[in-house]
Amino acid sequence: MTAWHTFSPRIVLAALIVVAIVVDWFRLGRGMESVGYINLAIVWLFAQQLGFLYADGYLARLTRRTLWATVAGSFGTLVVLTSWGPYPVSMVGLPDGDLQHDSPNDLSAGARRRTDSDRDAGS
Repeated sequence: MTAWHTFSPRIVLAALIVVAIVVDWFRLGRGMESVGYINLAIVWLFAQQLGFLYADGYLARLTRRTLWATVAGSFGTLVVLTSWGPYPVSMVGLPDGDLQHDSPNDLSAGARRRTDSDRDAGS
C-alpha cells in the first residue's frame, strides 16, 4: 500500500472507494452477507491512506476552502447514505439492528473516517 500511495494517492483512494461500493452492492443488493467482511480490510486501508496523506503533509497543503469542501462533501455523503440509503443512522451496532457499520465495515463508515481526517487536518 505504501508503494501504491507513493505512485498515486488519489488513485489509491478512488480504487478503495470503488471496491467498497462494489462490496456493499454484493452485500446489500445481492444478499451476499459474508462478502461484506472484505470491507473490513478495504475501509481500514482507506483510513490508512488518509493517514499517509496526513503524514506526507498533503492535507496541510490544501487550502482551508478545499478542506471544508471535502468535509462538507463527506458529511453530505454520510447524510444521504444514512437518511435515504440502506445504512442505519446509528454508527454503532445495536442488538435489534439488522445492519451495522463496523462489523463488517461499509461505505458509510468510510465516509465518516474521511470527514474525521479532514476535520483534523484543518485544525
